[in-house]
Amino acid sequence: MLAIGALAWNHWAGRHREVAEAPGQKTEQPVGVTGEAPYAGLLNKLRGIKVGDVDIGELATSAVNDAYTSLSGIKDEATAQSAVSGLTKATSEFDQLDGLLNQLTPETRKTVAEIFASIRPNLAQLMDRVLAIPGVGAIIEPAVDAINAKLDALTKA
Repeated sequence: MLAIGALAWNHWAGRHREVAEAPGQKTEQPVGVTGEAPYAGLLNKLRGIKVGDVDIGELATSAVNDAYTSLSGIKDEATAQSAVSGLTKATSEFDQLDGLLNQLTPETRKTVAEIFASIRPNLAQLMDRVLAIPGVGAIIEPAVDAINAKLDALTKA
């Protein structure tokens, strides 16, 4: 009888300990874990906003995902070379997005700026990590600088 009580006590005490520990666990994904940028929820707020035939949300999502995916795949000089085309595409998309800003309402421009301001720190962290890889900076720095310039413009829209 005493053994059953001890087993029950251990069972219940262990369950309470697990519950108490669960909220302290980190749930954030580190930068570069997935192939898609973890900003889909934010960028979805822009979907359906159109300038002519261009969906601002789709263009923003494509630009961010192209930059994020390209940067996430860089591990060395060879992968940096492979990533240049994706970074160039992202730069072009950011450039197109920047060019469309003046055609948006002030309220929508503010929304765009807020979204990119919240995305920017994560992308900057990823860029810094990749640029620190030996030999990579010389290959991708022009594209990274161009993306940063566009992000500057988008966060001040």
